[in-house]
Amino acid sequence: DYIVQTMSDNACEAFNAENTQQWAKQIEWVGLEVLNASAVNPLDKKGVVEFIASYRQQGQLQNIREISEFQHDGERWYYTGGEGEAVKQVSRTANKVGRNEPCPCNSGTKYKKCCGV
Repeated sequence: DYIVQTMSDNACEAFNAENTQQWAKQIEWVGLEVLNASAVNPLDKKGVVEFIASYRQQGQLQNIREISEFQHDGERWYYTGGEGEAVKQVSRTANKVGRNEPCPCNSGTKYKKCCGV
């Protein structure tokens, strides 16, 4: 309900509250990292926030990265739109090399003194 109440008319047109509510029941939010925010002055009328939101769905960690646009009407900020994309999770395929293990480049020295610098 809060999301719908804080969206501008244009943003609401593409928003499906029922689908979003069903999806939200299937996930667990685990983090939010704000990468950039342009509106820092209380008198600003427009703002842009770039963020990465992390959630877990069916045991898999997922991320959404978005650049969101907002407009202030003098009392409240409203979401007016944004561009986002799912961030692909990168899985390590090779074993992690410990600092004191031999370097995988076969130099004969410890990893921390060779490629791990």
